[in-house]
Amino acid sequence: MEYIIGLIEQQKYSGNYDRAIFLSESALKQNPNNIELLYISALLYADIGFYTSSISFYERILEIDGNNKDALFDLAAVLFRVGEWKKAMFISDKLIQIDPHYKRISMHTANALCLMGKWNEAMERYKIDISNKKEDVSAWSDMLLSMNYVDMGREERFKHYVELYESLPNPQPISHEPTEKINVGYVSSDFRNHAVAYFTKGVLPHHNREKFNPFFYHNSFVEDDITELFKAGGTYRKVDNLSDDKLIEQIIKDKIHILVDLNGHTRGNRLGVFARKPAPIQISWLGFLNTIGVPAIEHKIVHPNMISDGNFYTEKIHKVDGTLFYSPPKNCPDVSVEPYIVNGHITYGCFNNPRKIGDKTLAVWDTILTQTENSILKLLSTGDVEFDEITRQKFSPENRNRIEFCSERGTIEFMKLISSVDICLDPFPHSGGATTAHSLWMGVPVVTLNGETEFQNISSAILSDVGLEDLICQSEEDYVYCVVSFGKDKLSKLRSDIRSRFSKSPKESVSNLEKLYEELIRCIA
Repeated sequence: MEYIIGLIEQQKYSGNYDRAIFLSESALKQNPNNIELLYISALLYADIGFYTSSISFYERILEIDGNNKDALFDLAAVLFRVGEWKKAMFISDKLIQIDPHYKRISMHTANALCLMGKWNEAMERYKIDISNKKEDVSAWSDMLLSMNYVDMGREERFKHYVELYESLPNPQPISHEPTEKINVGYVSSDFRNHAVAYFTKGVLPHHNREKFNPFFYHNSFVEDDITELFKAGGTYRKVDNLSDDKLIEQIIKDKIHILVDLNGHTRGNRLGVFARKPAPIQISWLGFLNTIGVPAIEHKIVHPNMISDGNFYTEKIHKVDGTLFYSPPKNCPDVSVEPYIVNGHITYGCFNNPRKIGDKTLAVWDTILTQTENSILKLLSTGDVEFDEITRQKFSPENRNRIEFCSERGTIEFMKLISSVDICLDPFPHSGGATTAHSLWMGVPVVTLNGETEFQNISSAILSDVGLEDLICQSEEDYVYCVVSFGKDKLSKLRSDIRSRFSKSPKESVSNLEKLYEELIRCIA
C-alpha cells in the first residue's frame, strides 16, 4: 500500500493527474476502507478541483474514524472553498473540541466567520491564532487579507500592519557581485489562469533581455497555457514543493538583485521567504492592493490613480504608469449586441467575488433597482443557496425577485456571462480588478465608487486608463445617478467602443518598470 500511495503522489506532483486518478480508483476497488488511501485520494481530488469527490472521500474516512483530525480539518477546508460555510463551521468546531490547537483551526474558522459577515467573532479567532506566532508572517495573512473586505477606517486597519511590522526583524540582505544584467525575480502562485495573470502575462515576459534576466518562481502545482508564456519569457522555476530554506537557497544561487512579490497576503504567498531578505531590493506589486507590513519589503509599486499618498504604508511608494496593462483571455468572444435590445429591459450585473459585496453596496443597488423599472441584477453565487438567499433578503421586498444568482464557470463562459448584462456595478469597499477589465473588454461599462485606499480604487485606475473617468463616482448618490441616468444611445456607443480603448502594446509598461528597477539598482550601487 505504501508503494501505491507513493506512486499516486509521484504522478500528482508530476502533473499526470489522469494517471494519478486511475491509480487511486484501482487501489480503492481493492482497499475501499483503507484510511491512508482514502485520505491521499481526497487530497488528490481537492487539488484538481473535483471537490464533490474529495468531500465524499473525507466523509467516508469519518464514517470509519469519526475523530480523524486530518480528515476533519481538510474536509472543513474544502467545504469553505465550495461555499458550504455553515457545514464547514460545524466540522471545524467539532475539531476544536477534540484539539483546539490543531493546525491553526482557529484561523480557518475565523476565515469562515469573516465570509459569513461575522467580523467581530472572526477577529477574536484570528487573534488566538496570531498570539503565539507573531514572528510568523503566515499567521497574519488570512486576517490582513480579510480586513480588505471589511468596511473599517484606514487608521484602524493600518494599526494591524504596524503591529506585524514591529513584530518582525529586518535582516541584512544578501549582497551579490554586480553582473552585466539585472536579475529580476518574480514570486507568485498565479503564473496561470488567475486574475493577477491578466495584468502580468502581457508585460513580464517582455523584458529587455539585453539588460534584464527575468526569473519566475511559480508557487503552484497548476500550469496551463498562461504558464507557457512565462516559461518562454525568462527562467521559470516551479517552487511549490520547496521549503522556505530551499527557495531562499535557489534565489541566492540565481543572484537575484530585485525580488518582486506578486501575492502579498493572498493564498499561496511566500512572504516567509521575503521576510528573510534573500535579495538586496524587495518590492511588492499587484497581488495584494495594500501595504504588506513586512520590514524586508521596502518598496511598493502602485498605479498612480490608486492612492494619493503613502501615509498608510510601511513601504516606500513608487507610482508607475502602465502597471495595470490588461491582456484578455485567449479566444475571447466578440462583443455582443446590447442585452436591453433583446430583453426589453436593463440588466445590471456584478460578477466579482461575493466577499467584496458589503451591506452598504447592496443598499445602493437596491436603490438603483427601485429607480429603474423592470431592471434585473445578476450576481455571482456564493455556492451556498442559503447564503445567496440571505443576500436576496437584504433587498426591498419588491426587488427580491429581480435578483438572479449565476454559478461560477470557465473563463470563456464567464466572459459570455458578462456580455449578458448592460452595465456592471462595481462593489465597495473592495472594488473589482480583473473582473472590471474583463467587463470593459466585453463592451460593458463599469460604474465604480472612488475611495481612499488602493484596493478601493482598482476599477478607478482601469477606467482612467481607457478614458472613462465619467464612470468614476465620488459619493453613493453620484453612483446611483450615474447608473440610472445611462441613456441607451450612450450604452450602445460604449458597447462598440470600449474594447478599442485598451492599449495594444505593453512596451510603455515594461519600460516604466525597467526604469524603476534601474533607478533602485543605482541607489545601492
